[in-house]
Parts: sequence; structure tokens; C-alpha cells
Amino acid sequence: ALRAWASHLGSFGEKLWPGAISFARGLNTRGQIVGNVLFDAGEFMLSRGYVMAATGPARFLMPPHGGTTIARAINDAGDVALNATPLGASLDDTRAWCLRDNCYFSIPCLGGRRSSANVLTPAGRIAGWSLTTTGLRHAFLWENGHTTDLASGDKQSSEALAANDARTVVGRILGPDGTPRAFRWTPGQGLRPLDEQVDLPRGWRLREGLAINRHGVIAGIGRRRGKLRGFLLTPTAAV
Repeated sequence: ALRAWASHLGSFGEKLWPGAISFARGLNTRGQIVGNVLFDAGEFMLSRGYVMAATGPARFLMPPHGGTTIARAINDAGDVALNATPLGASLDDTRAWCLRDNCYFSIPCLGGRRSSANVLTPAGRIAGWSLTTTGLRHAFLWENGHTTDLASGDKQSSEALAANDARTVVGRILGPDGTPRAFRWTPGQGLRPLDEQVDLPRGWRLREGLAINRHGVIAGIGRRRGKLRGFLLTPTAAV
């Protein structure tokens, strides 16, 4: 069985939930861990998101109307990005949430019913994807209680996979055939394919932007000469 573990806590997943599958998905410098545990509820598996400090018991996360929860990330301030599906509802009703100062904040969708939080920045910004009124997945950035559609007007699906507090977001666009293409979004330039913004060696195609730091350095996955390759992009002084 899959078990979450951490050396300073021992094999806490196996110790606390010996009959369940557990995952650790996020960690901050204070030693707080978030993730989720899968319990067998008979006809289905029930997921419970949790947050756990270096000392003390794990605490399950339960936003209003949330039955199935998955905690995705935690920052040093203790903010938690999580996704929740009301008990008895379908995955189409899954919503992104933020837990801050023991209060749950629902992240507004982009017109559709479903959203997913993927990213949490040090300052508490959350990015991910949300369904639009036309049923497309669009990357979003949530800050100060407002959700921004990063692909407004775009007829392709997109998903935010990383962000920093300079309000730069990276992720992937899905073409009509499902082929991913990396993007970079900034407030000034909007959402643009990443390989159109850099001077690439011949043969490269950037598929996904997976990480970005506060200096704007981007890491991700691309394809070159038919093989998947990791890439690292460093901004120049002119960017």
C-alpha cells in the first residue's frame, strides 16, 4: 500500500492510518505537512485532506459542504490550498478552496461548476484551472478574493501549474488533439506560449511549465528530437 512518511515524524502515514492509503503533498519550513488519506467507505473511496505539524495530531480539513477533500499545498504562513467535493456530489462539483487563519474561502469559478487548485505561493496566491461557461478548462489566478481568467477568450484548454508572487504563472495549454504546450502568463503580456518568448535551440518544443521561482527562472518538460527532456529557462536582463 502507498504510505506517506517523513523522517522527523517517523512513518506517520502508516502509524496514524494503518488501514488506509495516505499521501503527503505539501510541506513548509515550519515542518507542517498537508496531503490526504483514502478510506474504504464500502462502495467508494473517501478522501480526507489533512494538515499536520511536527508535533501534535493530524487535523482533517472539512470546508462547508465538503465531503471529499484533498490538500494540495501549504505555505509558511500556514495557508492551505485544497479541493473539496460535497458528500454525495459528483466530481463535476469539485471546488478549489483556501484555508487561512482557520477560515475557509471558496475560490470563485470562471462560470462553470468545477475548479481545481494546483499552486499556492508564499503570499497566498492560488492558481489552477476552472471550467468556463463553455465547458473549457482555463487557467486561473486567485488573489485578494478575486479569480482572474488567465486565458480569457481563448478557445483552448489551459491549466496553471506554478506561480510566483511577482504574478507570473506558468503551465500548459492543450491543443485540439490534446498535445500540451507550455505557457507563461504575466499581467502585462497575458497568456502566451512559452516557446514563443525564448530563443530555443533547434528541435525543441516546450510542453509544460512546472516550476517558477521568485526570480522568474522556469523549469519544466519539453520534447527534443522525439524524446522528453527537462528544461531550465533563465531570464535575461532584457526580459
